[in-house]
Amino acid sequence: MAGVGRRRSTCLFVAAGLAVVLRARASEAGERPEPIRFEYAADPPCPSREEMLRRIASYTTRWTLTEEEGTRRFDVRIVRRGHRFSGRLELTPRKRDGAERSETIARAIEANECEDVVTGLAIATALAIDPRASLLPQTETSAERSDDPVETTPEDPFETTPGPEERPSLPQHAPSEPQQRPQPPREPGGPAAVGVALSARIEASSAVSGVLGDVGVFAEVGSRPLFPQLRWLAPTLRLGGKHSLTRRTEVGTIDVSISWKAAALEGCPVRVALAERLLLDACVTGSVGLLSVEAPNAPRPTFHRRLWIDYGGMVAVRWLAGSRLFFDVVGGLTFPVLRDRFRIEPGGLATLAPPVGWSLAVGGGWRL
Repeated sequence: MAGVGRRRSTCLFVAAGLAVVLRARASEAGERPEPIRFEYAADPPCPSREEMLRRIASYTTRWTLTEEEGTRRFDVRIVRRGHRFSGRLELTPRKRDGAERSETIARAIEANECEDVVTGLAIATALAIDPRASLLPQTETSAERSDDPVETTPEDPFETTPGPEERPSLPQHAPSEPQQRPQPPREPGGPAAVGVALSARIEASSAVSGVLGDVGVFAEVGSRPLFPQLRWLAPTLRLGGKHSLTRRTEVGTIDVSISWKAAALEGCPVRVALAERLLLDACVTGSVGLLSVEAPNAPRPTFHRRLWIDYGGMVAVRWLAGSRLFFDVVGGLTFPVLRDRFRIEPGGLATLAPPVGWSLAVGGGWRL
C-alpha cells in the first residue's frame, strides 16, 4: 500500500508540474502579437488606411500586419450614402486543416460623420483581436468626441453564417483602463482633412477657334465639408495647364495653323452626393495663355501670337470607381475676354473667338 501511495503522489506531482508549464506557455503565447491581414477601402472624405491602423493601435497593440495565408483577415469597407456613411467590418477566421473557413462575422455601423463610423469599426476590430483592449485611448478627450451618436443597423450587428466549427465572437465589453497610444506597424499618416489628387482630361471647346481639341493636366486639393449643417459646402481647388491640338484650316488658298495653350484655375465651392459613388461639383473657371496663328505659305509668311484670357463656369460629375480611382465628365460655358481678329492677307479673316463658347471633357484621376 505504501508503494501505491508513493506512485500516486509521484503522478500528482508530475501532473501538477505539467499543468503549471502548459499554463505558463499558454499565457506567454497569448501575449504575443497576433499576425492579421487587414483590408481597407473608404469613400472620401474618410480617413486613410494608415489613420485607421493608428486608431486600432490606440486601443490594442497585440497585433502585427502580415500577408501570409492562414491568418485572420479583417475587411473594413466604408461607403457614402447621400449624407450618411455606412461601414462594415467582416472577420474571416484563420485557416484550419488547410482549408479556409467560409463563415464570417460582420459588424455594420451607420452615422452622419465618417469619423464616428471609423471609430466604431476601430473599436470592434481591436476587441476582436484583444478582448482586453482599452476603449479609452489616452489622447482622447470628451471634447474630441462627436455629438452625433453612432447608429447601428436594426438587425443583429453580428451576422454569423452557418458553419461546422465554433465561430469566434467580437466581445461587446472590455476593461476601460487607459493606455498610451502607440504607433501601428505601418508608417503613420495624417488625417484626411484634405484630399490631394492628380487628374487628366481630353476636351473639345468652341470658345477659342471653331472646335478645338485640347489635353489638360490638373493637381487638385479638396477639403471636407466646412460645416455639418452645410455638407454641400466642400471646397475644391484645381490648378493645371491645357494645350490644344493644332487646328488646320484654309483661308482662300492659304493654309492656316491655329494652336492654344493656357494655365487654368478651377474653384469648386459646391459638392453634392448624387448617389453612393457619384458626386457633382459646381465650379467657376478662368484661364490665361497664348493663342497662336501661323500661315507659312502666305505671300508674306505670317505668325501671330496674342494674349488669351477667359472666364466661365462648369459642372463636373465624378464617379468614384474605387477608393482612389475616379472618372470625370465635365461640361461648361466659357466667355473670352480678348477676342482679337486674326487676318491673313490677302485671304481674309482666319479666326475670331465667339462671345461665348461651350466645352465638353472626359477624364480621370487618382487620389494620393
